[in-house]
Amino acid sequence: MDAHAASAPPAFKHTLLLAAQCALVTLACAAVGTFTVKPATNEYFGHLLPCALLAASAVLTMVGPSDARTLVRWEGRLAVVAGVAYILGDTFYSHPPLGILDNPGAAEQFHVGFMALIAAVGVFALLYVRALDRATGVHALILSAAFALFVTGHHQHGAASVLSHNASAVFALIAAAFRVAGRRAEYGICMLAAAYLFFSGQMSFAIFTDAHQIEGVAWVCAWTAAGVIVAAIYLAAFADAARRVG
Repeated sequence: MDAHAASAPPAFKHTLLLAAQCALVTLACAAVGTFTVKPATNEYFGHLLPCALLAASAVLTMVGPSDARTLVRWEGRLAVVAGVAYILGDTFYSHPPLGILDNPGAAEQFHVGFMALIAAVGVFALLYVRALDRATGVHALILSAAFALFVTGHHQHGAASVLSHNASAVFALIAAAFRVAGRRAEYGICMLAAAYLFFSGQMSFAIFTDAHQIEGVAWVCAWTAAGVIVAAIYLAAFADAARRVG
């Protein structure tokens, strides 16, 4: 069997799982009316991109390259792409034509500043993995700490949204501790929980939970379960890779 044929099934499974997740969360947003007003639509994209970065880091760490330095290089590239993509989206879609340079409001400064930090940490990761003999996971710790400060300091739209963001910060910090300790599977599980929790905290979901009197802790538990179930699916679908990385 040639190398291309050997790599095709894992690539197909990754594509299928990615498409399924994107479809399900987008359908959930459509069901609560996210795309009926521009501010809520903006929040959808503003949550989806950081969540995609967190989830990608989680999946790469759980079932990606076994070599730690290769893993950090992939994460660094993803962080740079995500940060730059967000800033371009803010400049040309959310607040055209100058974005952050055109009398920005507090929320815009908050988000663009954080995504610029993500890009900067991505550059840092790419540079430090070249300079050091081993990859320490310090970039994940920096990003998780910054993410926790970002989500807990952010204005939220309702009680469930506050809980979702706070819980995502907790899981991100736990994930970072596992990463520094070299526990890759545990990092991935906690980071996927953080990603799903962060996604659940956007405006349209906050309005939905308030309107239907959905209890905040129940909401957080449901989205935490979603992230953990997705992690379990990845570990089962890529069992060989998961055993290889430990």
